[in-house]
Amino acid sequence: MRREAILMSIFSILLSLFECGKKAHINTFFPSPVPLPAGETLTGLHMTRQGMRSGLCYVMSVEGEDIFLKMTNCHPLEKEYRFNAKEILSKNEKCAIKSTNDIQVLRDIEEALVDCGTVGWDGFNETIIMKNVTDTGERYEIYLRFSGGSTVSVYGIDICPDRFNEVFNRIAAIFRRTVKWE
Repeated sequence: MRREAILMSIFSILLSLFECGKKAHINTFFPSPVPLPAGETLTGLHMTRQGMRSGLCYVMSVEGEDIFLKMTNCHPLEKEYRFNAKEILSKNEKCAIKSTNDIQVLRDIEEALVDCGTVGWDGFNETIIMKNVTDTGERYEIYLRFSGGSTVSVYGIDICPDRFNEVFNRIAAIFRRTVKWE
């Protein structure tokens, strides 16, 4: 029994030295709910959470009466492609795209954003650098565009607003029920 305790102590010391096993930090200073900008509706969404296991990117754009939803393995770095939900951007892109005119899909996404206070996160751009860690960490992104021209930009590496995972999971569920991954 004593030997196991000593081994566990050594293991704990090694983990702390190399900062292994740390989870992404959470920033808890954001209120919720936070409404959408006054008189505006959501016209674009780009959302991703990725790490060592990668992850899907969820993109939504409203064009006229059509709402385009795209789940993709590609994460466009160019801002002009951030809200491109209706076409494939590269030959290596694996994606599912759905066009709908069901306004309830848009309202459900807006409700998740409001409930979690996402609009209030605008300008969040944080990175936690962990020494002696060889992976790139967990990356969190949400970009929003509204009908009146307002935008929201949220970006973090190994740190995110405290309700990020909740809003991410709610919106991902809306995409999964609307878009069929093939």
